[in-house]
Amino acid sequence: RAAVTLEEIEGAREALRVLSANMVMGSLVNRDFSDMVADFGDVVNTSRPADFVGRRKVDSDAVTEQDAVSANIPVPLDQHFHVTFVIKDGEMSKALPNLVERYLEPAARELADSIDRVLCGQVVRLYDESEEGRLMEMDSTNADEFVLDANGALDIARAPKAGRNLILGPRAQKECLKADLFVSAEK
Repeated sequence: RAAVTLEEIEGAREALRVLSANMVMGSLVNRDFSDMVADFGDVVNTSRPADFVGRRKVDSDAVTEQDAVSANIPVPLDQHFHVTFVIKDGEMSKALPNLVERYLEPAARELADSIDRVLCGQVVRLYDESEEGRLMEMDSTNADEFVLDANGALDIARAPKAGRNLILGPRAQKECLKADLFVSAEK
């Protein structure tokens, strides 16, 4: 079918609005390459900026030039998510108001959650190998240590401080909220 109704267009806009409003990780990743991606299976090549070293100098010293090189990071587009639902005639006959919207919002929220879970799972590709196996060890007594360790690892890796975000899964969030440090403003 070639024709698209105004109702379908409005439904798609609403789905995108709900999807965008509910994605956490999806809104934090670099999307500069969105216009270049054509097909499932493409590989987008992004880069990590070079590390530079600050050097001391006095007026008579020559400057030390450094190569501005970037490490290539291939990102395969090898996952596709969808949430498909059918509103059957029996459900449609109930004449509930806004039936599509009633299902559209939870479907878009699930799509956002699925995308966020996959993006969060990519951290194992970039995280320090010494931290491997600690993912289920966080509890309310050591949550502050985990957060400080993560921040320290980012500092050691010379990750930019601007734009850093702490993303917690449901279990980690629960453990952090049990710890006084995270819920007591005076601390």
